[in-house]
Amino acid sequence: ETDTGGTWRKGEFVRWTDLFAFVEGMLVWLGLLVLGMALLVGALAARHPDKAGLTSQLTLLSQSGAAHYALSVSLYAVLLFFFWRIARRVADGALAARFRKLPISTFLIALLIGVALAVAVPIVMGLLIQHNLIEVKPTPNEARMVPHSVGDWVMALLAVAVMAPLTEELYFRGILLGWLKRKMPIVVAVLLNAVIFGLIHFAFVQHPGAGGWVITGILMTVGLIAATFAVRTGSLWASVGVHSGYNAVLVSLSIIQTQLR
Repeated sequence: ETDTGGTWRKGEFVRWTDLFAFVEGMLVWLGLLVLGMALLVGALAARHPDKAGLTSQLTLLSQSGAAHYALSVSLYAVLLFFFWRIARRVADGALAARFRKLPISTFLIALLIGVALAVAVPIVMGLLIQHNLIEVKPTPNEARMVPHSVGDWVMALLAVAVMAPLTEELYFRGILLGWLKRKMPIVVAVLLNAVIFGLIHFAFVQHPGAGGWVITGILMTVGLIAATFAVRTGSLWASVGVHSGYNAVLVSLSIIQTQLR
């Protein structure tokens, strides 16, 4: 990208090695996580010398949805740093150009489309389950991630509606889509980008059977809409809007369902 924010110059932004930047980021995050956990256990052990007290505190922490979302925020922050380095390598204005200004009306349309899709998902899934076409049960990890308080909900929104969209859109619709567009026709690149985005969430592994593939198809649809917005507007803010609206509503619906039970 040029300093003034022009069109991406062919061959300058994404190299094939950049596609593995998330692996580097995750390895660094794992190292920091091990260090952080060691320090945390040491601090808890100092406050709770007895083994039973320490075990109790660690169990509570492992079952805390807020703690899980805090880990997600830290992971996205590390990944965002690695992706930012890739964008900055090209020119000082590369990242700003990729997140170029967008009319507020366009952003709101993208946001509302994400919201509408998230509202439709439980309806469609409910109908499929009701007619015994699929079976989807929350995994233990998904159950732990359901917010049970306002504090949990705020942390969840920070993780899935702010950090996740920024990080994932910079990678999937910035780095990956930018690389794909140089290798194949734009329509094929957009479709392949959406397929990769859906598969990389591994819903079909967490939920074996037709249900997992339905969820994967929904994620592919989100990826397709986000990629289309990114290409048509030339700004990642539009795809971030779709992603944020979708994630924010799903998290909010989960806490509403929990309170109604």
